[in-house]
Amino acid sequence: MPLGLTLRFMTDTVESRRAYAAMRQICGPTFIMLGVTLGYIAWRWSNFIVWDDTSSASYNMFSNSGHYSWARIWPILVEVFANIQGDGYRPISGFIRGLGNAYVFSLGVNAQSFIIINGLLCGVTLLLYLDFARFFLNTRVAPIFAAFLFFGSTPVLTGGLVLFSGIQFLVFICLLLLVTIYLHHFNDARAFWLVPFGIALLIGPWVREMVGVAPAVILVHQTLYRRGIRPVGILAFLGLLHALFPTFLLSFFFHNLPIRSIFGMGNLGAFAHASPGGEGLGSLLRLHWRIFGDLFSILPPSLVLAGLLVICWSSWLYWRTASIDQLREQVFLLVFFVAAFLPFLKLFNEQVHLAYSLIPLTVLLAKQIEFVYKYLDKRLEYAVSGVWLLLVVTTADHAVNFVVVRGATGAIYRTILALAERFTVAFPPHTIIISNAHHLEDIRFYSRGHIDPWAGVGGIPDRRRWLNSSEDLQTLLNNRKGRDLYFLDVRLPQRRGQRGAGRVLTFVHDEVVPMISLGRIAATNYIYPYFDPLRLVLPRTVAAWPGPPDLEFDFYRGPALSGRPFLREVAVDYFLYKVTGDRVRRWTSTPALLLENFHGFNVVGFRDVVYAIPQSEGAFDLARLSNGGYSRSFHGTDVEAVLTAVRRSLDVAP
Repeated sequence: MPLGLTLRFMTDTVESRRAYAAMRQICGPTFIMLGVTLGYIAWRWSNFIVWDDTSSASYNMFSNSGHYSWARIWPILVEVFANIQGDGYRPISGFIRGLGNAYVFSLGVNAQSFIIINGLLCGVTLLLYLDFARFFLNTRVAPIFAAFLFFGSTPVLTGGLVLFSGIQFLVFICLLLLVTIYLHHFNDARAFWLVPFGIALLIGPWVREMVGVAPAVILVHQTLYRRGIRPVGILAFLGLLHALFPTFLLSFFFHNLPIRSIFGMGNLGAFAHASPGGEGLGSLLRLHWRIFGDLFSILPPSLVLAGLLVICWSSWLYWRTASIDQLREQVFLLVFFVAAFLPFLKLFNEQVHLAYSLIPLTVLLAKQIEFVYKYLDKRLEYAVSGVWLLLVVTTADHAVNFVVVRGATGAIYRTILALAERFTVAFPPHTIIISNAHHLEDIRFYSRGHIDPWAGVGGIPDRRRWLNSSEDLQTLLNNRKGRDLYFLDVRLPQRRGQRGAGRVLTFVHDEVVPMISLGRIAATNYIYPYFDPLRLVLPRTVAAWPGPPDLEFDFYRGPALSGRPFLREVAVDYFLYKVTGDRVRRWTSTPALLLENFHGFNVVGFRDVVYAIPQSEGAFDLARLSNGGYSRSFHGTDVEAVLTAVRRSLDVAP
């Protein structure tokens, strides 16, 4: 038989067709995962790490004496499982962070190794996401578009910059793994799925508290489909209890490990118990309602607005036409979204936290596009053209995020590296730098500990270095042992509508100590385009942040400072001041009333000087006093000297 006929016969057999189908099932996901892994590696490839990695690595290296090192791997493992950490009980994430810190401390910064690992995790996340999306979407293109919306969002991209101090992809994997395993079991009822489901329920909450959302929404799904009490539901309920009390099981092995709920420890506990102020309606009004605006910013706002309208339309139509399965699917996705989104009304701190809610939301938006195309029919060509125009504009607007996040982060860290190099060359070792920026710790890290960082406002990791008052600054001045001291004032070009508007370095602005200005020594300005016209009306308070998550408080982000439309900008200016005195001035920020109606005079302290002005002649005004605007006035360096001058002028005995 000729070779061609033989091959044809072989490919026509049932066995060969099954083998070919099995090969496609294996090779297809493998190639997808490989492609996404390589894409992430190419996108993230660089020789620097970013905050939070820099903050934890720098703290471990310079403040914690290398507590995490390769010589202490087993103690690190025991430590994270036996103790509640500052951010809560996340032993798996804590162990990975400890390994990363140990690697940097022992071997130096080799970001490429971490980038490859995160690339593999990104590939796994995509496979799970596509598997999840296919349960709700009917076309081949819709899951791909949903994945584009999810992975191209700024919270997911910026979260993907962090390589070991809280890997976002691990959280996504745990959430998606739980829900997709459950959905497979729901469809085929195979008991096999219960084993990996139970393992994922056990491990997930030890990665991050948010994974507890998955068993909760699974129980909702069971209720929607009226499945009654089944083994998978019992497992989900036990998994929810484990997520709420993640220390319970391990407390049997580590007797000093307390049993607490997730609302009583770590960052979640701090936010949950922080009072928003007021009671009743006042408390509600002080929740973070702005996150609804953030939702329109981290995805194309025109698409989100159109999607919300279509969700109302499609849900009503499903109800009216008794499309119960479609309605249940839509309700489940909405419940999943609400469960992952609404907690941040209380807990919200950074846009990156909204990434979890984007898993169901992006699938839900893609489902609405499928619904519109199916409903409109080709006869409504004008409507179809409108949908195509919306998709083209929003796709272009969203696609630019891949370039913008990399570009903005690169611009930020080029400036940080340049400042670290400048301080290393120009200043003696252990020069004291006081700043209002988070990323002062990054400058310390990349200067290899050359500077001695202190926080005037903001938050470097070491709270022992926070200067909360002028008294703290005076203590530092008294103990500096001849070292030079500088203020690095990281200043927003515009503060209106900025999350870091309140982080002003008052030590500089109030001139609390004698200093000389060395001018603006650096600046970051990164300008990028957008295409969705609805962004023109979004307030700058909710502008998408395209840099490392925790640094959004340090930089201006919003419309381009030039005022040109369809451009946004990330910007900040760096001003340096050298301290020339040793004594902190008193009463610097605003005039302070020290003594009222002392023989008809008010005694006021302002900018380290004590003044006495007639009480009947109005409030204290330094310009008015300088121009002789008061009938009489006195001033001196301390209160008693001014009081003595007043008594003498009035011939009053002490």
